[in-house]
Amino acid sequence: MSKAQASKAQENAEEWEDVDEDEEEEEEEEDTTIANSDVVMRYKKAAQWANEVVIAVAALAVPGASVKAICAAGDDLIATKVQQLFRGVDKGAAFPTCVSVNSIVCHFNGTENDDVIIALNDVVRIDLGIHVDGYPVMVAHTIQVTANGELNPESKEAQVIAAGYATIDAALRQVRPGNNTTAVADVIEKCAAHFGLASVEGVLSHQLKRYIVDGWKAIPARATTEHKLHEYEIEPNTVWALDVLLTTSKGLRLKERDAKPCLYKATIDGAYEPKLEAAFAVRAEVSTKYQFFPFPVARLEAPKAKLGLSELAKHSSIVPLPVLYEKDGEIVAHFKVTLLVTDKKIERVTGVPLQKGAPTLPAYTDEDLAAKAKLSLALVKKEKKEKK
Repeated sequence: MSKAQASKAQENAEEWEDVDEDEEEEEEEEDTTIANSDVVMRYKKAAQWANEVVIAVAALAVPGASVKAICAAGDDLIATKVQQLFRGVDKGAAFPTCVSVNSIVCHFNGTENDDVIIALNDVVRIDLGIHVDGYPVMVAHTIQVTANGELNPESKEAQVIAAGYATIDAALRQVRPGNNTTAVADVIEKCAAHFGLASVEGVLSHQLKRYIVDGWKAIPARATTEHKLHEYEIEPNTVWALDVLLTTSKGLRLKERDAKPCLYKATIDGAYEPKLEAAFAVRAEVSTKYQFFPFPVARLEAPKAKLGLSELAKHSSIVPLPVLYEKDGEIVAHFKVTLLVTDKKIERVTGVPLQKGAPTLPAYTDEDLAAKAKLSLALVKKEKKEKK
């Protein structure tokens, strides 16, 4: 090979290296925010399915129904929904179907030996999530179990549920670019107080990202709290799961009782190497089916799953999401919506209409709160067309 040929070959090799490096950079720079229309499409389809599942699950919550059976039906419906589109794409539950009744507030999915039977006038909270290609949406909804399927407007339960719905509607309007997380919490807290209720201490609304339902940027339940969180500015092209729990109590942190956890979640830094074959099997199943999304113990298929789960939990390779309770006799409303926030609008993609029969709530007496509760979800004013 001549020097000229060798030089040319070297140039070609360097060009190919540059191409390879450019391709690697392009792969690394994949836009996983909602500035990418493909990402938005995935969020919105997951949201459509999540809303449909919530409505279906609510219809199953009737007197005499088993919570464990309802949760299983909800999870099965999620599995069926996600098969409709996006072949070859990872998809499924981002949060298992949970149905929490009365003093049981969250994370209840039912276990082999633990179930609840729904009765007339129970307050039922439904909580679930779906992801498409790792992009998760979350939704929670509260209903009252009545003979006609509507809220009893004269009941305290109906008033609390309607107040929770009004509160999250006011709060989501504050999740706008330039605003901060404390300002959102302030509206939640003031709305709760206006209705004679309290926002539950310790509840966090998380920023959602691909494969992450509990992002480190979070909105607290209260602006005034002993457990002060770092304050963040709401940025455009972000996704939030706004979570509101209102209670008739003082709103102290929810308590764990002696119930076994129904849900677990793999830890990102769980580097423990299992010793038992059962633990290897559980870890493989969780990694394949659930990644870092919460999963229900009742759905594990690995042999000796409980034994394997016990070893992994002991070494913090997976962590439980404990069943949480309010004091007996208190009423809790839980609503959660997923928001796509851009510089142009706040788009609520999950959340279903309030049960019929809601009572009329007292109007806000605080002028500032009343104004904030009416803020537009559109962040850019539409230009008026000139008449010809």
